[in-house]
Amino acid sequence: EVAFNGTWWYSVWSLLDTGVFLESNDRDLGHDFWEPGVYCSPHRATARWYARPHVVFGDGVYHRLMFELRVNPDQRKRNRQRGGVQWVFP
Repeated sequence: EVAFNGTWWYSVWSLLDTGVFLESNDRDLGHDFWEPGVYCSPHRATARWYARPHVVFGDGVYHRLMFELRVNPDQRKRNRQRGGVQWVFP
């Protein structure tokens, strides 16, 4: 299935370096989660809401970062309908 992940720009380096989405699981590091895991949504609008806008190039223009993913629904841990549709994967 297709899903979307909206994220912060600081997470991109790790993702590009490893090719792996890391789960949100540590509030002391600033992770925002209700269930440890990797969050995504089948709805682009939900992912866009979670994609934090940043000025990336010093030009005063804000950009958001979203990834289009392919997910295995059999591995989904949770399906939440609050805050937009949210899927949680291990």
